[in-house]
Amino acid sequence: MKNINDNNKQMENIKKRIAFLFEAKKYELAIKESEKLLEYEPDNYNALVYIASCYSNMEKYDRAQSAALELLRAYPESSVAYGVCGRVFFDKGEYRKSIGYCRKSIELDPYDAFIYYMMSFAFKKVGGRTNLCKAAELINKALEIEPDDAEFHLHSCGIYVHIGEYHKAKEEGEKALQINPNSSRAHLNYGLALIYLGYLNESLEHLHIALKLNPNDKQALQSIDVVNDYIKDSQKYYDFLEQRFFERDSKYENSSKAFVILVEIYIMKEKYFDALRVLKRYLRIMPHAVDEHINYARMLYDKGALAEALHYIKALKKRNPKEEKLDEYIKNISTEMKKNRIKEIHFCTEKMGICRKIRMLGLKR
Repeated sequence: MKNINDNNKQMENIKKRIAFLFEAKKYELAIKESEKLLEYEPDNYNALVYIASCYSNMEKYDRAQSAALELLRAYPESSVAYGVCGRVFFDKGEYRKSIGYCRKSIELDPYDAFIYYMMSFAFKKVGGRTNLCKAAELINKALEIEPDDAEFHLHSCGIYVHIGEYHKAKEEGEKALQINPNSSRAHLNYGLALIYLGYLNESLEHLHIALKLNPNDKQALQSIDVVNDYIKDSQKYYDFLEQRFFERDSKYENSSKAFVILVEIYIMKEKYFDALRVLKRYLRIMPHAVDEHINYARMLYDKGALAEALHYIKALKKRNPKEEKLDEYIKNISTEMKKNRIKEIHFCTEKMGICRKIRMLGLKR
């Protein structure tokens, strides 16, 4: 009995040393202590977990894989064993295998937030529209379980930037910063999200903070140069947003309608014709979303851009000739334009492209 008690005491001491060495990143020593533990108990759960994790952190992936699979052999019903395998294959860059092991881990334990997070990261690494949207779903699940994890919010911010959900990205970035205001990566991701929302000066502020917290962050440094360039050349910035929103983000199944951000920027700067041009581009993509387009026309109308609003509604009517309610909008806006002595917009094609002609009778708009 005494020998058993002594062995148990020694095993507990070894476990404590392993945990300490692992946290101190003394992985080789942690492995040696884990091997000692296996001498007492050949299939010791903790020892196998630490050996696999240590080798993975040391980037000795073949050994990590062997240890992880040995853990799974010894504990085939353990969600952690599958999770460790998922982590090892993720570190190896074999993301699809990682996803498979993570999925099995979740089947055994659907409340392990970290596995959802890791699986989300793996889907992001695989890339592609469908996988990025799946990554967003998974990180949302992780946040349902652990809503105060800064790393999860940080990852979520990055995912939403990738799929064009910029307002959500901003929200997630704010949450990450609230939890950990000293995270350079949180400031970086938040700063990047702000670029797509028109907040260039605020973006620059957070990118500088990110660089201050991590002077070796090349992405922060490069992004600062890009934002400064956009501030100097606003048209270059607008062109970037339009290309991003239409040629990339519109391919994702999301509800953000990212192009509206650019419309709002143009309207705020009283560039109503440019706002109209962007809206008409969207009209070609979604010609029959009548109520949605009416709301966009109202954005122009509310700012007094009556000629642009009328032109947009008429273009919508041309696409949807049976929509009688559009006739009422056309009539009302036309009447108001006559009162304000504003004539309609005419488009003409010239060597320089599309030009705008608005003839004003007497009063300036």
